[in-house]
Amino acid sequence: KATAGMIILCLTLVLISRDSWSLLPVGRTCGAMLGACLMVVLRVVEPEHAMDAIDLETLAVLLGISAMVYYLQREGLFELAARPLLRRCRSPLALLACISLVSFVSAALFMNDPTCLFLTPLVVQVVSARGLPLGPYLIALSTSANIGAAVTPVGSP
Repeated sequence: KATAGMIILCLTLVLISRDSWSLLPVGRTCGAMLGACLMVVLRVVEPEHAMDAIDLETLAVLLGISAMVYYLQREGLFELAARPLLRRCRSPLALLACISLVSFVSAALFMNDPTCLFLTPLVVQVVSARGLPLGPYLIALSTSANIGAAVTPVGSP
């Protein structure tokens, strides 16, 4: 079981390391699902334990938030919200500080998952408009959200 589990884990990590593969048109979500299914089918994880590990309430919340983000993005809210941020934060360092502060405060008031889901498209919009690398800004977003969520009981229930 341990060997099969390690092989499946390595395969899954390879599949989710890229958006898609030319030989196997599988996205990250399909790669993760394939790994989970193989774990159950090959009895590395018993089906009962796999079902117990799934928190349907959390999945429902994340699905709802993801749907809201999709529709808000489609309606142009993130482009609209990016304009004042682009005007106020003129330097890359100021932009990084603004993103960190907004992420920290919103995660402390709400929770870190919705904060990251809502702010990621905005950060991508603003940073891409400036031609800056996404990595540092997305890391600042997620790190600040985690720190902000840990500050209050509301942010990290």
